[in-house]
Amino acid sequence: MRERTNGLPSVTLRADGRPVGVELKVADSFKAKAMGLAGPSVMPCDQTGLWLTRTRSVHTFGMRFHLGLIWLSRDGHIIRIDPSVAPRRLATCIRAA
Repeated sequence: MRERTNGLPSVTLRADGRPVGVELKVADSFKAKAMGLAGPSVMPCDQTGLWLTRTRSVHTFGMRFHLGLIWLSRDGHIIRIDPSVAPRRLATCIRAA
C-alpha cells in the first residue's frame, strides 16, 4: 500500500486521546479514494490504514483480500466495526460520517 499512498497526508489513530501506534493515510479527494487498495494481492502488515473521509459506503470490487472497516461518527467515535469484508462486496453504514 505504501506506493499508492506515499503522497497522502497521515494522522495517528488515537483512543481516549492517546496514540495507539497505527498510522492512517488520509484519502480525502476523489483521486485518492479511487486509488484505494485495489490491486495488491495481500494487505501489508505495516500498521497502516486508509481513512476514506466523508464515506458511507465502501466496495471491495477489485480487492484480493478481506478488509477490516471501522465506521466513524461525525465527532470521530466508532459506531460500527466490520472486521472482515470479503472481496466483491459492498458495505454501507448510513450513520457514518
